[in-house]
Amino acid sequence: MSIVLKNKNRIILILILILFLIKGFYGEKILANGGLGFDGVIFADLTTNAFKYLSNHAIDTYYFQRIGVPLVLHTIFKLFNIDFCQSNIIHGFLYLNLFCIVLGAIYYFLISSELKLKPTIEIIGFSSLFFCFPILKLSMFYPILMDIPCFTLSIIFLYYYLKDQRIICLIALFLGAFIFPNFILFSVLLFFKKTPIKLSQEIDEVSSNKNRLVLFLRKYNSIQILLLITAPLFLIFLLYKFYYFNSFDIIQQGFKFYPGKTVFILFSFLLTILYLCILNLFEAQTLTFTQLLKSFRVIHIFLFIILFICITFIINSCSSKAEANLTLDKYLTNIINQAVKNPLNFIVSHTFYFGAMPMLLFFILKDVKKEILNLGFGMLFFYTIIVFFSVGNESRQIIPFFPFLTILSIISLNRFGNVSIYFSVIFSIICIALSHFWYPINAVKTGLTYYAPSAIFTKFPAQRYFMFQGPWVSNYMYKIHLVVCLLTLIIFWAIFKKSKLINRKY
Repeated sequence: MSIVLKNKNRIILILILILFLIKGFYGEKILANGGLGFDGVIFADLTTNAFKYLSNHAIDTYYFQRIGVPLVLHTIFKLFNIDFCQSNIIHGFLYLNLFCIVLGAIYYFLISSELKLKPTIEIIGFSSLFFCFPILKLSMFYPILMDIPCFTLSIIFLYYYLKDQRIICLIALFLGAFIFPNFILFSVLLFFKKTPIKLSQEIDEVSSNKNRLVLFLRKYNSIQILLLITAPLFLIFLLYKFYYFNSFDIIQQGFKFYPGKTVFILFSFLLTILYLCILNLFEAQTLTFTQLLKSFRVIHIFLFIILFICITFIINSCSSKAEANLTLDKYLTNIINQAVKNPLNFIVSHTFYFGAMPMLLFFILKDVKKEILNLGFGMLFFYTIIVFFSVGNESRQIIPFFPFLTILSIISLNRFGNVSIYFSVIFSIICIALSHFWYPINAVKTGLTYYAPSAIFTKFPAQRYFMFQGPWVSNYMYKIHLVVCLLTLIIFWAIFKKSKLINRKY
């Protein structure tokens, strides 16, 4: 009966997704640069001249790490003698995005079968992954981006990681290194066995100790404390660097109308530190070095080192010597600016980009942390990396990490005693509403047809698009988004605390 229900649900979910994608495929397209978009101009150029630029070492290191998709499309166009006109390139990316979304859905259902998810949980996971802004709206509105291929490769990587097929994961890492630069961070998952981190017996032995400091140090040993303080300390370092090298000029520009802007910035920064501490605190768990050493996969670390050397050699040998468009240093500098733009604005941005899952995590965080520990040190360290980068409000930059947080969440929900179909439907409706598939970005046909100054991005009509791109969300739209997030939190609070639609039994 469960199998029949699951198959029925899958058919319904796929049909809904197809209907939305058809609407998007024939719907509005970005007007900037004749439909190519902003970065899309560069990716279209790379698609047209891929082999020419490679042979002449004309691509900087940043865009070389995104050459994979343009190179594939260039090869396809050459094989089938397709003209490299603007319309064909746009449609090439459109069809590729459709293919990747369908492939991602197939692999999601494979993951669901592997995890033996309940039908209602499967709906929640599917809605979270595929009924969101980057899939239902952006993939069709602004197709010439690397986001969707990266998103799908992330789901594929996750499936083979759960199946413990590490060689395929290494192949995915190699491919991902030339699609999205931060995909290489997935390698952390391969360094350790998926051995559950066991609760130490020492906690019980000292539970009666009257010295609270001793109890804390025994309960949260050096690894635990290191995990807890590393991200906040690194963020403090970035703030220090940003302050002394930029005198807060860039940050303060966004608060020029606020009388107490410095206090406001520091308040926002302290909230970010609190966010990092809460998400990195694993209660009642002693993480011992003995467990850590036993879980190392030396052979996989060795294989990754070889892979990393090959990737670095290819990039350094084939790319140009020109300064990259975005270096790691610039990216980290951007993060501190984004983290303090408005209080917890990154959570708001991620909710409007990815849908209801960030809000749901508020209520199942402890359960998710248990599943992280069940998957071992690799997932634990990878999770801490995701948490740090999540304080940046440009949600596109963390799109490869989103499937991991979604799968961890639905694994946790799958252990709940009851998750009603009504909750699944409510969750799906919220996701669809937040996806803004219905929102006409081009209702006013000005403002998105050229590279406007950054000041214009925060004004309408350009804000119709940039309100979904964290760094360029206006203060006015941030406040509206914040209200919507709070309303979503209230709905979930009522469901978890005041209804019987969902409950824990473990």
